[in-house]
Amino acid sequence: MKLGCLYGTREIDSLMQKSIQFSGEINEAISKFINNDWGDTCPEDALLNNLALDMGERIVAVYKTCKGLIWIISEHDRKSTTILFPSEY
Repeated sequence: MKLGCLYGTREIDSLMQKSIQFSGEINEAISKFINNDWGDTCPEDALLNNLALDMGERIVAVYKTCKGLIWIISEHDRKSTTILFPSEY
């Protein structure tokens, strides 16, 4: 899947710089996302993500990390993808 420009929030970036473990988990989550593995997304939302691939809709995936859950959101046009904590939405 195409990511477009990849963005992370300030908090994500800051924690990646401070924690090798967290940085590795972010990279693993990105790899899963690219391969259409939606992580810990509920089954209903995973189905919607699969449909969104064909229909050009927004994709939201959830992954567990040592710093808590993160979301990876790819916009409908796939021009940008953002990594953030749910509390930053």
